[in-house]
Amino acid sequence: MSLFIEIVVSLLILFGTIFLLGGAVGILRFPDTYCRMHALGKGTTMGIICFMLAATIYFVWSGIGLSVQSILSLVFISISSPIGSHMIAKAAYHYGIPLWKESVRDDLKEDCEFIREDNADY
Repeated sequence: MSLFIEIVVSLLILFGTIFLLGGAVGILRFPDTYCRMHALGKGTTMGIICFMLAATIYFVWSGIGLSVQSILSLVFISISSPIGSHMIAKAAYHYGIPLWKESVRDDLKEDCEFIREDNADY
């Protein structure tokens, strides 16, 4: 395998590790659930994408061939991880988990009031 491909694969693994480490530090350091979900969603998505790209490039250039499973897992993780973390954060908001006391904006407040008024008859 060429030196260039080895460097690219190594850099992707390094970047994936940095993203995952950043997500883990964000979970420990951020003040509320919503900031933590943001760190977790971004960190894990980018980290896993970097790992899967590194694996795909390695297998293609080593002669094993292109794996359809790795391409499908890239697409699946790219779509499902951000949507999942968004839905968990939105569910936490609807269950009444409070925002951080120094939060500046609450974009969901108007939407939730509209939903509560709309369902007041039930």
